[in-house]
Amino acid sequence: MTKQLFALILAICLLLSFPLSCAIETPDNPSQSAGATAQTGSDIAEETTGDHAPDIDIKNYNREFAFAKIGSGLDDDFFIPEKALNDGITDATYERAQKIKEHLGVTLVMRDAGDWEGYTKTIQTNVSTGTDNLQLALTHVYRGIPELVTNNLVVDFTDLPAVDLEQSYWNKQLMDEVTIDGKYLIGYSDFCLAETHCIVFNKRLLSNNGQSLPYEQVKNHEWTLDELIARTQDVHKDLNGDGQRDIQDIYGMSGWGWVFLISFLTSSDFRIVDRDTDDNFRVAYSENSDRLSELVEKIRNWYNADGTWFWKSSPASGTVVAFKDQTSLFQLINTAGLIELKNYDLQFGVLPYPLYTVQQPAYRSLNWNGVLCVPNTVTNADMVGETLELLAYEAAPVKTAFFDRLLGNKVANTEDDQEMLEIIWNSVVTDVGLITATSSDEMDRLVYMIPTICEKKNGNFSSYLAKNVRKAQIGLDRLFGQSD
Repeated sequence: MTKQLFALILAICLLLSFPLSCAIETPDNPSQSAGATAQTGSDIAEETTGDHAPDIDIKNYNREFAFAKIGSGLDDDFFIPEKALNDGITDATYERAQKIKEHLGVTLVMRDAGDWEGYTKTIQTNVSTGTDNLQLALTHVYRGIPELVTNNLVVDFTDLPAVDLEQSYWNKQLMDEVTIDGKYLIGYSDFCLAETHCIVFNKRLLSNNGQSLPYEQVKNHEWTLDELIARTQDVHKDLNGDGQRDIQDIYGMSGWGWVFLISFLTSSDFRIVDRDTDDNFRVAYSENSDRLSELVEKIRNWYNADGTWFWKSSPASGTVVAFKDQTSLFQLINTAGLIELKNYDLQFGVLPYPLYTVQQPAYRSLNWNGVLCVPNTVTNADMVGETLELLAYEAAPVKTAFFDRLLGNKVANTEDDQEMLEIIWNSVVTDVGLITATSSDEMDRLVYMIPTICEKKNGNFSSYLAKNVRKAQIGLDRLFGQSD
């Protein structure tokens, strides 16, 4: 909605003289700005999301809302820009910031809370000193989260007025999985701009190898791990004729054989940590050890196939394959990596990680850009809750601009790839095992189990579990104060 339309609606409401909100005022909860009458959130432009506009009265808090970005690899401008740059994404984020400023009298600002090793200490210091200068943090994907949620450093999202977790712009499914004692201490909304792992493919190379585009398989729920393996494991062409497997050759699949392999556990509908019947967190590997062993063995065989090229956790010089060089039919990447790919002269497509079987209920994409936490120092819960709700609700045009930035004009099947990104976006989940990876060395090893076993040629699944599950569970119990 344009500012002019907003002003017109405001003028109409002024003429109708709607009654003031009956909200109780506090020193930090200011009254309506002079001469203004109350106006509900339904007067904000309703985007084409299917969600109703938040029922939030116009007011003038005259406050800053500070946001710290730790876990995301995206630029600050993707969240809160200083100005619009006529590039799509900053125009959308700047317009959102202006709408919130006009509606609440809240100015959005970026704030440095330290890097992924120091941000938790910043929040802890603020809590101990009662310093309210940070209202929201997008954490590291796992570092610092256990300390935040177990030391009373962050607030329950359901204690923030106006936050409506039932709306689709909140990922309540993800939040449900990580509640602690019934509290929603970890949040995730469309404001986060989902960053996860995905698969890209080179359309020319697929055609040259007689393969169809996989879009319909994804849409028909037929995009499985077996299908991906079948398409890639035997595709190897020795382009330079030296008889050696090297990065000059063509492969069916390439990628970093470390973090990207972890996501296959999630996409295959396995959990590192789940809840037991008493709602306690439990290492889940032992409960599905036969199926999990099958998955690990399948990926390890694929990892070592002639048609795949995975570089190690610490890659040696000359072992990293650049997708832009067009020597891979498929490659594992982070969704943020699409931004760079669109700058090159190649036609590529985007896919979610595959299902394990066609019987699996849904695609699952593991979150890799951190989660939202509100420090337990906020002095105005109304302002914070209302700002959070509008940040999420007004993310619809930002999301559209984000997809445009990811895909650009180098993607031939724009509508198909937009749909693939929607599937990925709507399938983002997390795992308590990932966000508690620092609770013990053993939990960290369980998170990195698949790539570790793949990288070690003599890695054994059963012995790996035996060495790590018990102590990982002890670490979980200690962290959450659980008893056997």
